[in-house]
Order: sequence, then C-alpha cells, then structure tokens
Amino acid sequence: MVGPLVKHGRFDLNTFSEQSEGNMPEGWQKGKKMTDIEKNNWLDNISSAADMVAGEVGWEKVKFVLHEYGGGASSIESLSSNYYESVYNELFDYEVGLSD
Repeated sequence: MVGPLVKHGRFDLNTFSEQSEGNMPEGWQKGKKMTDIEKNNWLDNISSAADMVAGEVGWEKVKFVLHEYGGGASSIESLSSNYYESVYNELFDYEVGLSD
C-alpha cells in the first residue's frame, strides 16, 4: 500500500491536515516528511498504473499525465514527490476508465 489513507481507490495526502489527532494513523505527525519506503511505494504504484495505461493506450498518454500533472516531469524517475498524488490519481482514473 502506498499511503495510510485510501479513498475510493485514490490516495489523498491532504486529508490528514483536516482530521483531528484522534483519527490520525499511528505514528503520523503533522508536517512529517515522506520516508524512503513511502516514496518507493508511491513510485512502485505509479509505475504499475503507468504500465497498465501504457499497455492499453500507449506511453504517450503516460507522458502527457507526467507533464500535465507532474510539474512537467519527463519520466517517473524525475517526478518530484510533491506530484506523486496527482499523477497517481490521474493514472488510476485512466486505469479505472479502461476497465469499465
């Protein structure tokens, strides 16, 4: 799993700031930086979604998503962690649309 919160299959990193401390996942702290394990999980999930989308509609769609939702990134490896959520969510939406 990429993150501690999943909402309808989409990851939402911003929800934590809106929750009370009593509802926070164990070990979570406001302003806490992403760990290397969390980053690797995000990248693995983004790569999996990208492979699925690319297999169905081609790598051009993945490149478009990276550029538009990833701050102009040209590859998954060059993607800043600030954009993991938006890129994953967009790829996930394409993936779900392909299975409908």
